[in-house]
Formats: sequence, C-alpha cells, structure tokens
Amino acid sequence: MSDANTKVNSSKLELWLILLIPTVGLLIFTFMYFSGFGVPQTTTNNGDLIQPPRSIEAVTVYDADSNEFVYNANAHKWTILIPAAGGCNKSCESTLYFTRQMHTALGKQMNGLRRFYLTDEQTIAPATESLLAAEYAKLERFFTSTEEMNQLLGNVEGVDYRDGKTYFLVDPMGFVMMSYTDQHGLKDLLSDLKFLLKQSGES
Repeated sequence: MSDANTKVNSSKLELWLILLIPTVGLLIFTFMYFSGFGVPQTTTNNGDLIQPPRSIEAVTVYDADSNEFVYNANAHKWTILIPAAGGCNKSCESTLYFTRQMHTALGKQMNGLRRFYLTDEQTIAPATESLLAAEYAKLERFFTSTEEMNQLLGNVEGVDYRDGKTYFLVDPMGFVMMSYTDQHGLKDLLSDLKFLLKQSGES
C-alpha cells in the first residue's frame, strides 16, 4: 500500500472517530442518567421514565408544510413534545403556556432545547391556529395519524397523552425518554433539563 493510500485511510479513520465519539458519549451518558448506573445517588430525574423509550423514527411525522420529518436529520437537541390528540383543549393550552415559561427560564441554555406540538388533526381548529400564531410562533408544529400517535405515546404507565396535561422529553437521538404532567412543577422540569443540557455541552 502506498504512502498516499495510507494517509487517505488514516484521514478517513480520524474523520469517523470525530463523528462517532460525541454520539457514543451521548448514548453512554443517556444510559447512565436514565438507568442510574454509575450516577451518584444524589442525582435523580424528576420526570417519569418511559420503559423502554420510544423512537420518533418509528412513526411517520409530517411538518407544517406536509413534508415528512426526520428527527435525526435535524439539529440534535433535547425536545419537549406536547401532544394534542383530537385538538388542543384547555389543559393543552395550559401546558403550552407552562412549557414556554420553562423554556424562557432556561436562560442561556434555552438554545439547547426545542418544543414540538404534535397533533393528529389534519386541519387545526381556527381558534387553536390563532392561538399558536399569536402566542407560540417559535413552537414547531407536526402532524401524524391517530394510530401512529398512539403507537408513539400510548400505553405509558401512569399517564394519558390525550388529556392535554401530559408532555414528554425526547433525547437528541429521537427517543421519548420521560413523561411529565401538571403534577410536575417548574423546578422539577428545570432541574432535569439544566442537568441534561449541561452534560450535552449547553452550559
């Protein structure tokens, strides 16, 4: 093998290592955090763990322009997923407001998080459309079928994603990891997010 080929192969190996190391590190960290393995006992999550985690990649989701959305083709960020099955009721509106306030409260870490609104309504009700446009312009909107929404978020112990009170935390790899309800306060959610974002380099 020539010196030129050796250098090319070496460069390729270095490139793969550069790409893989952050991903492997994130996977190890996520496992440790959510399993508790190797993590000090004083560090605990406040949300309710979903066992096993569900992958957004396992369902078909469309964005506001009706294009199929691929989670991992976009910026790898932690995501708050707010489901609105059958439309956004009053509880859902409260959840939207609460998660927006939480996002703002993150301060300089806020760019490490995004918020998704996921509905099974092909056409959003005019009142909800007006609310989202006026108050939640930065909220990213997505649509899926009722069946696929249920596949992704249904049968999670202790919560019902259809009640409008439940929202979820999705890791940068697209796995729905934890659920929250209106029983979780601002400090609970912020504590989890600040720790996770710090470990992800969003300090």
